[in-house]
Formats: sequence, structure tokens, C-alpha cells
Amino acid sequence: MKLFREPDSLKNILLSGIASAAAIMLLMMISLFSGHQLIMGSFGASIFLLLAVPKSEFSKVKNLLGGHVLASLIGLTCLQFSSFEFWALPISLFLTVIGMQIMGVSHPPAASNPIIIFLSTPDWIFIFMPTLIGAVTLALFAFFYGKIVSRVKVTSGDN
Repeated sequence: MKLFREPDSLKNILLSGIASAAAIMLLMMISLFSGHQLIMGSFGASIFLLLAVPKSEFSKVKNLLGGHVLASLIGLTCLQFSSFEFWALPISLFLTVIGMQIMGVSHPPAASNPIIIFLSTPDWIFIFMPTLIGAVTLALFAFFYGKIVSRVKVTSGDN
């Protein structure tokens, strides 16, 4: 096992780290100026996938958007109709995991959305803010990051 990576690889790692900080800062700034929360815990893992392993199947835009929206929709629906019954969260996670796979939008970080929803008990606007608006912002950020990185001839790979 190698402790250190090759210099070009280290450059990519550093760039993805800087871009990750910039991505969450962007969501924080939009939240601050709009007065609407656009950050949720699962976005940290989404940012990692989008910027550190952009060629992963899980990093595709359809997976990012579809996975987050589907998971939030399932979590909110189960919360709405369960009155916090013991079985509601496990059922929502069950439906999220199989739903993402059946729909072809698997995005592992989104599987935590039902848990976030059951812990925070948001209303239906959660599907749009933070879920959809936050995920779209991250997708756009990752798109422009990819364009900038390819211009400076630094290839970001699946390290």
C-alpha cells in the first residue's frame, strides 16, 4: 500500500479538496443571501462523488438529481403518513434503496435523506429547498469545475 500518491495525482486531490470547500461555501452563501437553507448533510458526500470521482456511475447528474429528489419524496411521504411510527423510517429507507435502483438513479449520499427528514421533520418545501435547488447548484458547480480542470490540462480521475 502506497502512503503517498504521484505528484500529478496530488495536484488533482488538492484541486478537488479546494473545489469541495468552494462548493459548500457557494451553498452557504446562497443560503445566507436567500434566507433559505440549501445545505443538508448528504450534500457533503455528494460533493465528494462529484469532484473526487466524477466518472463514477453514482456521480452522473441524473443520479445526483433523481436520487436526491426521489429519496426526499419518499422520506417526506413516509413521515407525513406515519405519525412517527417505529417502522416508518426503516420502510422509507427500504423504499429509497430499492426505488433508486429500479429508477436507475442510484446516488448513495441521497439514501441518507429520509434519515435527515425524520430527524428534522421539515415540510414539503424540503423537496425543492434544499433538495432540488441544492442538487442543481452542485451539478452546475461540478460541470463548471470539470470544464475549468480540463482547460488547465489537469485530469481529474477516479482516484
